[in-house]
Amino acid sequence: MTLNLRIHKYIDSDGGPPPEVFATVYAVDPNSGRRRESKSFRELVPISTEAKDFRSLKVGAGHYLVEVAMPSGDLLSDQVSVPASGNAELVLQAEDSPHEWLGWQHIMGNVPAVPTRTRTWRGVTGKPTDAAGGSLEYLTTPLQDLIPSLTGNAWKALVRLPKGPTPLARALNTGGPTRTVPISMRDEHLAVYRVLHGNASVSGATALRSALPRDFIAVPQGETVELVSLPMPWYIGDGEREAVIEIIVQQTARDQDFSTSLTVRDDKLGVLLGYLSSGSLGAAREFADTATAMLYGKVRNPLAAAAGGYALVGTVVDSADHEWHQWVRNLCNWFEQIPDGAIQLAQLHLRRRRDSVDFDEAAKWLKIGYRRGVPFYSLGVRWLLEGLEKLSRFDPELEEMSEAVRAVAWRIHPQSPFTIIQLERE
Repeated sequence: MTLNLRIHKYIDSDGGPPPEVFATVYAVDPNSGRRRESKSFRELVPISTEAKDFRSLKVGAGHYLVEVAMPSGDLLSDQVSVPASGNAELVLQAEDSPHEWLGWQHIMGNVPAVPTRTRTWRGVTGKPTDAAGGSLEYLTTPLQDLIPSLTGNAWKALVRLPKGPTPLARALNTGGPTRTVPISMRDEHLAVYRVLHGNASVSGATALRSALPRDFIAVPQGETVELVSLPMPWYIGDGEREAVIEIIVQQTARDQDFSTSLTVRDDKLGVLLGYLSSGSLGAAREFADTATAMLYGKVRNPLAAAAGGYALVGTVVDSADHEWHQWVRNLCNWFEQIPDGAIQLAQLHLRRRRDSVDFDEAAKWLKIGYRRGVPFYSLGVRWLLEGLEKLSRFDPELEEMSEAVRAVAWRIHPQSPFTIIQLERE
């Protein structure tokens, strides 16, 4: 007997297979209706509106309950009976997005199904307007301190922004004007922007043609600016195709709320990023094979490897040595432009804490991670600050670093997988 499963929801694709999430399948007692925990299993199920896309499971005849926790936090569940002969099909209906072109943002929980109409749009003047618009400013020559160097200090630079009449977005850019990124889609509540690191355009994305070691955009919002660290280049599949980075800027209920969020339109790994965004490391850890493959494939896509590293390090349950520990070390040593690797290595030593060597190594890599600048992932900021605070009473240098990171950490978008910082002149 076969049970065919699918989650019905439209996700705009750039050419890859449908994304998948884990479903829990429970056998249900026919008499009491209770689910049998001992007879449950988990399988990846595709998210697609196409009837041909389904996961086929070999099961015995009987009654089953299927549950799925989406990255957005929505819980889907339904029951199905599998006959003694033949097949059964169950299609779980996910909530529709406000627009088809918001499928990725909706599945990540970045936008609600129905906009909250009590919200207001904050433009560059800080006044509400009737339509979402605003601007997205690509930093063509970002502040030198934002780029890893031996002399720069990104943490202190971000809270000591230059004063003067120059708009804050442009004050974050040196040597020339910023580049305005055009809107891809919009409605009266939000605007969507799509960007790529290289030259080729996909799905109407703006090709930034970047040669920078790190890419940032600035989103002016009244008297503040939301500085976004772009996770690019992000290569997918065999490494020859670049994923679109999708950014939305939407209305906010309060001035202090973040208006910006982003995701990577990666059909295979985008869902894992959604679980990282919600802080569900346990759910992310279920993608162990994917996470390990991401870490192993760090040369092809080191930023995806860093995501896999967070899922693995964040769910360490023992102090034993594992093969992937060396991959975290390689990520740290081979890609100095990515601070996350050093922070993950420090966190790994802190979680294992077998002897004083682990604490010494953690302190060493925390200092290196700090000097490499702002992590690509917001979880890296939290881990860096936690590690510095834990060890700072033994080291004055760590205490100074802890204070500098703390001054930035409270400005970080708490629900974004990637680092977004709300800045203002003091």
